[in-house]
Amino acid sequence: MSPAKKVKKGRQPGFGTVRKLPSGNLQASYIGPDGKRHNAASTFANVGPARDWLASVKAQINMGTWLPPEEAQTKRERENMTFGEYAERWFVTRRKKGQPLRPNTQQTYRTHLDKRLAVFADKRLVAIDRAMVRDWHNEQIATGHISQATAAYKLLSLILGEAVEDELIPANPCRIKGARSARTGREVEPPTRDELAKLVEVIDPRYKAMVQIMAWGGLRFGEVAELRRKDFTITRDADGAVSVIEVTIARAMVHVTKTPDILPRDVKLCPCKPGCTVGPPKSEDGKRTIALPPHVFGDVLDHLDNRTGKFGNSLLFVASTGDQRHLTQPLFWWPWNEARKKAGRSDLSVHSLRHFAGTRHQEAGATLKDTMSFLGHSTPGTAMGYQHETGRRVELAMRMA
Repeated sequence: MSPAKKVKKGRQPGFGTVRKLPSGNLQASYIGPDGKRHNAASTFANVGPARDWLASVKAQINMGTWLPPEEAQTKRERENMTFGEYAERWFVTRRKKGQPLRPNTQQTYRTHLDKRLAVFADKRLVAIDRAMVRDWHNEQIATGHISQATAAYKLLSLILGEAVEDELIPANPCRIKGARSARTGREVEPPTRDELAKLVEVIDPRYKAMVQIMAWGGLRFGEVAELRRKDFTITRDADGAVSVIEVTIARAMVHVTKTPDILPRDVKLCPCKPGCTVGPPKSEDGKRTIALPPHVFGDVLDHLDNRTGKFGNSLLFVASTGDQRHLTQPLFWWPWNEARKKAGRSDLSVHSLRHFAGTRHQEAGATLKDTMSFLGHSTPGTAMGYQHETGRRVELAMRMA
């Protein structure tokens, strides 16, 4: 190896300067367009590499691409940022109306990031293009889990849209037509009146009133699981007979497998079990008061009198332990599954009861606005999804005569 060239003292020819440090290594520096002196990030053993570095900096200045070292370092980091790194930062800082995401939303997003979107984790943001997204989407659709593929695509598009706003990528590569609204083609078929009556007849007596309230009141599972005695207003006529039962839906229970690190201000942890949280309903429109039809009064009153604690804060429906622990969907699955099989509708989901409620409400003469208020929906399109054909074609035709 040739010996290092001696660095002359005083003024040096060319751009920048090179000086010898006490350690024997060489330090290169220059005065930038900003009028400040900038040193190379590391020292050099020989003068040749030091001069080469200065020459590269001078070329950047001449071409107009020079940036101060701090800005250049930030730019390199942004260009090398992976989807996984950005998605994690996005997930932690994501806010809706100034509040952290709700627990079930956090769990859903985390599941998609850890599973369906994991293929993008090590990809640089700038390297994710339309072809890559299209190939991934085709693979997801091919699994047959269309609803999950659609949800994962929406999340991918949301995250990359934020990356565009942060000026990390020039455009969002998620531009597949129809990918955000893909449908499975499977329509929910709510129970008929006779099938619902059979469900109520055969289900575990502890949950008879629960099925009635969901089917005729249109409550979501989390809403009915958080119902307490204080949420019921019972009106009686002059003879003492019950004339109206109204239910106020002001809260909902959500159970997640992992408790989020940060919760919205209006969501609280419930001490009854890990991962159990209580907050407002799914949306602001979910806060509502509904009236139950008279034919369910008997089951509801029986449950309040014989299966509910006497305090206003007593839960109506509790876990099988019998204490004041919330009933979660996995615990309700067993009695529900037995009942739906006995009713001859093993395909029924618990949520189909909400579809039954929306359909019966519309059939009773409710306007679309009425049904939106009844179900706690904020858009007509969502409410329409809970209204099904009732097979009244001939009857309606006769009425038109």
